[in-house]
Amino acid sequence: KLAILLISVVITGAITLFAAADKNISGTWVMQSKDNSCSPAVIRIKMNEGIWQGKLDMPEQELYDKAIYSIKVSGDSVFISVAKDSPVIKAVFVNDSTIAGELLSAGRRDAVQFEKF
Repeated sequence: KLAILLISVVITGAITLFAAADKNISGTWVMQSKDNSCSPAVIRIKMNEGIWQGKLDMPEQELYDKAIYSIKVSGDSVFISVAKDSPVIKAVFVNDSTIAGELLSAGRRDAVQFEKF
């Protein structure tokens, strides 16, 4: 019985240790743009009671502190929806300070990249 208990503890510990954990996306993220003449979009993300929440600033459109509808993190993948039926940003962590992917809207796919500030 002791051997079975010991094996169970080791297996459970190994699974916990090696399971893919979600990345921490909290912080201020600035959208990188090829056009340096405009002010970039900024997303501020934090964890609140187990749920990712964020605010969006888009200075070019005079939009500030817009609550983000949905932020989901699954392993290295990030999914962000600004509003309920809005375009979705589907991205992955390149490293701890960069996420890159696509903005999916109305059949279009535009490349996006955010750097942690």
